[in-house]
Amino acid sequence: MLGYLSYAFISAALSLGGWILSGDRKTITRIAGALFYTSIFAYAALVFIQDWSTGAKILTASRDAFLLCGFSVLIMAARKIKILPFIILATFAWNIPLLTSYLQEHTPFTIKAGAIKDINDKNNSTAQSLTDNLGLSKSGELLIELKSNDALSKLDDIKAKYDLNIQRAFHPKDESGKLDEYYLVNIPDSKLKEIETIKKELKNIYDVYYMEPNEMLRLDVPENTTGTTKHKCNHVDDPLDSDQWMHEALEMDKYYGLLNTLKTSAKRKAKLFILDSGVDSDHEDLVDSYKSLKTEYDVDGNGHGTHCAAVAAASTNNGKGIASFAIGNEFIEVTGIKVMSNFGFGTQKMIIDGIIEAADSGADVISMSLGGVSNQARQKAYDAAMKYANDKGSIVIVAAGNSSMDADKYSPANSKGVIAVAATDEQSLKASFTNTVENIEYGIAAPGVNIISALPNNEYKALSGTSMAAPHVAGLVAVMKSLQPNLKTREVFKILEKTGVAIEDHYQIGKLIQPHAVVKLLVGEDM
Repeated sequence: MLGYLSYAFISAALSLGGWILSGDRKTITRIAGALFYTSIFAYAALVFIQDWSTGAKILTASRDAFLLCGFSVLIMAARKIKILPFIILATFAWNIPLLTSYLQEHTPFTIKAGAIKDINDKNNSTAQSLTDNLGLSKSGELLIELKSNDALSKLDDIKAKYDLNIQRAFHPKDESGKLDEYYLVNIPDSKLKEIETIKKELKNIYDVYYMEPNEMLRLDVPENTTGTTKHKCNHVDDPLDSDQWMHEALEMDKYYGLLNTLKTSAKRKAKLFILDSGVDSDHEDLVDSYKSLKTEYDVDGNGHGTHCAAVAAASTNNGKGIASFAIGNEFIEVTGIKVMSNFGFGTQKMIIDGIIEAADSGADVISMSLGGVSNQARQKAYDAAMKYANDKGSIVIVAAGNSSMDADKYSPANSKGVIAVAATDEQSLKASFTNTVENIEYGIAAPGVNIISALPNNEYKALSGTSMAAPHVAGLVAVMKSLQPNLKTREVFKILEKTGVAIEDHYQIGKLIQPHAVVKLLVGEDM
């Protein structure tokens, strides 16, 4: 959808330029004018139908109007030199791919639903929350894979030439193969304008096996719609359960009834790790199921991580808040790792560090409601991190993304060895914003619209997004791992798919999970 929006804007700019330059040529004037008005109408319609907040729509339209006005002023000012405006138009047309990429990358101006920290809060790390003008981390722009650890000395010349700081990127506890050979390249601000030259020179060094950008990712929560379907569950007394419409679609009443009979069947508490903006460990609906790894992870200045943690593992049947997949304290122990800043930003390195830390801490399930459009077909560093986690027994659940596109172009949802989760709405149809998972090896669907859950300071709010869909699956998979700790990713996915409901759009977003059927199959058959 963002591509069409960009094309409408570019068409409006080109036709406006042609209109200004048409002079007395009436035919050209009419054609250019008609094309301009058509493009503007299409642009306005596309902005209107986007699943953005009103503020994001206004900011996007205002920015593009300013750019259009500036472009027209430039063309008019250049008319005194007859050939110059045509050179400007030709240059504009030549750079359409670059401009399209820029517009898609910087649209919309996201207003995050969970952001509760002031911009002047001293606890927010500038290095984590800000990027340079390339969309990369200021603390290290590139990740390179060397043929061996001994190859670092071969980079001495280029390090000295550009004053580069090259350090070991990842520090897994156990030998990891590929991860041990990744290094982070930090380019001084004064040399950033030469980044393309630096990349070319690095590629020409024999011992540099692979290179990718250390991209900055941003939490993205689509604007919520109003109103939810009410329902009643007979097995829990959580006061907000009636607002959890998804419990009817997922037949949670049956699930809770069955799980109540299986409390003695749990082999152990499954360790569920939420990699996000932190988790409010003192929240009334999480305090009983939460276990701290580090105190700095137990504060959530954004709200996103707390919301996701409670969807998966809020204390259920405790007379407070919402109900989740963790009825009683026998099945799930939830832990947060902070990989995103309070402003909702995080780098690829930060996220991979979080995956490694979770895996090294014995995670049964790792849930990541984050990601972004990849600048490359696939980020190999993510694949290496997922393999490390899988090899240590962790099952990785990732949000498919909210860009209405193929998740195969969205990282880390397109990484090997993860279960990517698309979102459904209250009618169990494909959510308007969700990415699709038809080209993902392990793609499944879960509710992601108007999902009420916890926010810091004992608050509750409904949010939408695949961010909310992923922890539904993560919570269920954690219960599965509690009952059968040796389950692997492929086995888990086969169960989810076999028991899932083939909803109308399941070819695009996967089958809708059915928790009761999953647990019934799991305890009724030998896996």
